[in-house]
Amino acid sequence: AVVSTQSTGGNESNRVAVPANDTPPAPPHNLRTKGLYSLHAVISHLGESRECGHYICDVRESGQWFFYDDVNMHVVDLHYVCNQRRNSCYLFFYLKDDNLLEC
Repeated sequence: AVVSTQSTGGNESNRVAVPANDTPPAPPHNLRTKGLYSLHAVISHLGESRECGHYICDVRESGQWFFYDDVNMHVVDLHYVCNQRRNSCYLFFYLKDDNLLEC
């Protein structure tokens, strides 16, 4: 599942916060399947508007989080992603994980 912000046509946009943990809200009961989803990546936009700025990405691979931009890569943690991307997140990417089962 992918969640994004959408422009309202002016200078405002609908902001979506990075989840406090890496599991999204549960879908309605009639849409649930075996397994849950875990946060895999966050794409963020740093800049004043859609017309200027820079896109960056935080990705989880083998349980470790990494920050990427055009020339850099750094190891980070989920706490860093949540705090640093609070006002800049643009897209969330989730992967289905059959090892995460709802009780």
